[in-house]
Amino acid sequence: MIEEIKEKIENLSPAQKFLISVTYFLASIFLIIAIINRIEAEIVRGNIGKIVVAAFASVFYIAVSLLVFSWIVPKNIAELASRLRGIYKLSLFINYLSFVLLLVIATDHWSTKAWILIGTFLISIVGIWFSAGFVIPACMNATAILTGSYAAPQSDPNHRGRNSTHRPNRLA
Repeated sequence: MIEEIKEKIENLSPAQKFLISVTYFLASIFLIIAIINRIEAEIVRGNIGKIVVAAFASVFYIAVSLLVFSWIVPKNIAELASRLRGIYKLSLFINYLSFVLLLVIATDHWSTKAWILIGTFLISIVGIWFSAGFVIPACMNATAILTGSYAAPQSDPNHRGRNSTHRPNRLA
């Protein structure tokens, strides 16, 4: 099935390719206008504070989305993007803006769930930082002490301090 689609795309005439690109661009424009009208309606109702808070919360989701996007997208994306026509690049940029605005609307609509998820991500980040900074080095040092490979402090051969000691087997 995929081969059939590729074959149909390769056999399109220049006029058909142009029509597809213009249709994609116009659909992108229509989508972003509809989303902006939805946000504008919320602001007119007096919910500007909720929209601003949702926008700030969306910053975190954009960062996580870009991280996940970097795992999914092939490494040669710059090469692939350089082969696109300008109208496709503009349409993709408009779609990115639409995605950000939809994220703001979703965060505003499900604000409690959004903040719970943000809290979960932040707790995970702090847990990883604590584990990498304290727990893992402590376990490594405890293992070295219990196995007898942890050296006693020696005088520092580089004389880096007045009473400096040097532990050759100590991490970091």
